[in-house]
Amino acid sequence: MQPPSPRICCGLVGGLVALAGCTKGAAPSPEVSALPSPVDGAAMRRRVSPRPVPRRWPASPRVVAPVLPRGLVNLKVAKYRPAVFVSPRGAGRAPWPVVVILHGNFDRPEWECEWWLPARRLGWLVCPRGRRRPGVPRRMDRWTYAGSAFVTREVHAVLDVLSKRFVSLVREEDATLIGFSLGGIIGPQVMIGSRLRFTRAIFVEGGGGVSHGQIRNLAKRGLRRVAYLCGQHSGCGPKARRAVRRWKRHGVAARLWIMPGVGHNYNEDFAPLAAIVLAWLDLTVKKATTSGKL
Repeated sequence: MQPPSPRICCGLVGGLVALAGCTKGAAPSPEVSALPSPVDGAAMRRRVSPRPVPRRWPASPRVVAPVLPRGLVNLKVAKYRPAVFVSPRGAGRAPWPVVVILHGNFDRPEWECEWWLPARRLGWLVCPRGRRRPGVPRRMDRWTYAGSAFVTREVHAVLDVLSKRFVSLVREEDATLIGFSLGGIIGPQVMIGSRLRFTRAIFVEGGGGVSHGQIRNLAKRGLRRVAYLCGQHSGCGPKARRAVRRWKRHGVAARLWIMPGVGHNYNEDFAPLAAIVLAWLDLTVKKATTSGKL
């Protein structure tokens, strides 16, 4: 047997040296990229960042309209007889202003509130009861007022109870006063002594004796529009005309309406006239408000 040729030995030795170098691992060449190479010729995938999850804001609380009683409602008032109130209807957004309605002597608050139900679109109708009419049997259920100071305190007590019952729904600005007969006579002084800010007033069969001093005081406090309503067959008309001139002299818009066919009372078909008077008062006051005069 012949020994292997030197060429074959050298080849075997070189192969062993190369194999030993592979097992130990050789340092990578600086020209070789460190990125992973494609497998089986497939294109290398790009890393995609996850999409941001949209933030969910908490849902805004649902606004629930307050549930208001319907019709005439008795309201218990400490130290006073129960008053009557009517909830607003068509008066815009809360809080709503107050419409103070003063009845006459030998009268009832329910009657006066019913006559002026169209005024619900201005705000809360508040009808204080006053005290029992002296010299009248209790079964007749007739009432009167013990002066303007008494009425003012009673109105404030009614407002306190109403505001506690309907929290944040009653406001004291832009109030209206409606007074019939005795209610109209004491109405100007009630407005002067009240914490309410009156912008409108309606005097029915009363209020013709308002003085220049009272008018100046109320004009400074924000009263802007005054309406007089008189029966055709009563003595209210001449006094009301003179009062209208006094109001106008001090910069307060005033107007007189005559109710046909009646004396010291309302005419039976009063609702249409009430709507006309209220629209006149409301429109002119809104104009004054938008012009910045209030």
